[in-house]
Amino acid sequence: MTKLEKLKYLPLQAVFKNDNFNDWLAKNTNEIKNALNIESWQLERRNMNHTEFTFMDYDNHEKIFVYCNLGEFQEENLLNILALTQVNKVSRVIWILEKPQDKTLAALININLLASKKYLTLMSARAYKIGISKPVIEFRKH
Repeated sequence: MTKLEKLKYLPLQAVFKNDNFNDWLAKNTNEIKNALNIESWQLERRNMNHTEFTFMDYDNHEKIFVYCNLGEFQEENLLNILALTQVNKVSRVIWILEKPQDKTLAALININLLASKKYLTLMSARAYKIGISKPVIEFRKH
């Protein structure tokens, strides 16, 4: 009989203990594109730390700002994101977190209500593996 293994959640820090998640993300931006169901986009700019990415979505003709800095407090990140979006004149913001806090989710809902559109999208990045397999990263929209 085949032995079945359980799907196991791994903290991103355990998966990227020798590497940096943001460096991996910079090389795998298509993972975000696929999670958002965007057909055609192009990277326009990214910062040196690979925490900020600006893309042009050719399907919807909008500029998208992706922010991912898993090591900072979420409240500080939100203020940074709002400031950076004004500077970069973007239409949409994607914020990647490992574990969003309830108050962060509530703040994003309020910002979207005030903007009268889905301006901020929260995505979680989580790592999973089965048995001794290599871990996989899943991006999920909230």
